[in-house]
Amino acid sequence: MPEATSFGSVADPASSAGRRQRPHERSRTGCKKGHKKDRKKGRKPKYYGVIDLGTNNCRLLIARSLPDGFQVVDSYSKVVRLGAGLARTGRMADANMDAAVEAIKICADKMKDKSVQRWRCIATQACRQAENGDIFLSRVKRETGLAFETISPRVEARLSVMGCLNLLDPDKDVALVIDIGGGSTELAWVDIRRFNRTDESQRMHRPPISAWVSLPVGVVSLSELYPEDPEAGEAARTAWYEDMKNHVRIFQNFPGRPWAFGWHIWHDYQSGQRPPTNAVLSAQ
Repeated sequence: MPEATSFGSVADPASSAGRRQRPHERSRTGCKKGHKKDRKKGRKPKYYGVIDLGTNNCRLLIARSLPDGFQVVDSYSKVVRLGAGLARTGRMADANMDAAVEAIKICADKMKDKSVQRWRCIATQACRQAENGDIFLSRVKRETGLAFETISPRVEARLSVMGCLNLLDPDKDVALVIDIGGGSTELAWVDIRRFNRTDESQRMHRPPISAWVSLPVGVVSLSELYPEDPEAGEAARTAWYEDMKNHVRIFQNFPGRPWAFGWHIWHDYQSGQRPPTNAVLSAQ
């Protein structure tokens, strides 16, 4: 699946060239209180937004640019359970889609209030898996004005690593980054030795991932397959927990078939080595 960026994405500055601005992209006149430094320098702060529409949550972050990075100025998170029942029916339920659309409308209003100039909207496992995923995203575009891209598992793993690069211990050899979502879980080995040798301008956009995998298992799909019984005794709860672990272990037992059961593995053939044992575990 191509790693295309969506309309108005932060990752593709050229994507907005030559097009008409939408109402929520246009900058308002004047500066808000708290932007005196920017006003004195004769330039307005730039605002960026990102929406992550997952199987369980809809999340928004808005940040303003700073000389040395970004500052988060607004955020929003809403549990919409877009992928609830998906494993059973193959489709996203109407009530859950309605909840997601309402949450996205709130995100759009927040971006409009902050005069966000550039944004990226991504959808993950629920929209990848559902039969009506494309129809739902067409509805989102029609009702909110925001175009979402359904990213591949490979892109999702890469973005997970990019989101926690500043948490990695530079004294370690490698790090294992785990992103547990509602419908999938991504794991990525990051070669910190290469990271330390990489030019700083390339670290963010090309993180040195030596191997990655995406499992079609998340908190929503797993809880539906193995619902919890709050009145169960200790023995029953132990058996319930073991059943869940055995379900996840299924995905380890297919050597030579990396494409089976939702596995997407990419190896760094330049090194041809397994990750060393001197590693740090980073969970996002």
